[in-house]
Amino acid sequence: MKKLLSIILCVPLMLLLNSCGTQKESTKEHSNNFQLTANEKIIKSGAANFQKGIEQVGGKLYLTNYRIVFESHKLNVQSGTTQIKLEDISSVKKSWTKFLGFIPLTPNSIKISTIEVGKFRFVLYGRSKWISAITKQKGQ
Repeated sequence: MKKLLSIILCVPLMLLLNSCGTQKESTKEHSNNFQLTANEKIIKSGAANFQKGIEQVGGKLYLTNYRIVFESHKLNVQSGTTQIKLEDISSVKKSWTKFLGFIPLTPNSIKISTIEVGKFRFVLYGRSKWISAITKQKGQ
């Protein structure tokens, strides 16, 4: 029981520390592996965890003027790139980080709902600024 309690108490701290990396908001310094399309530019980027079921996939989240791109670190079990077109987003809201995919831990996530694919949850630093930036780009 003590081990379970320790895990439950330590996970929010680890998630918070992991998501407090430096946040770049410029398009000049980035080391993304995905290709930008013609006239596409990076508006905002930063460290994030993508909640995929019970796993927190660590990586980097990018907001461009056309889409949201999450690139996972190479050391994750579930790796790869996830892309969400801004035109497919139906809502962006504040959300809770969930332990094991269903136990609410901390309110430091955003939930992006799409028209066809479903919901995406990202744990990140400065979620209000991310929501504002996504909403602004979606409205343009």
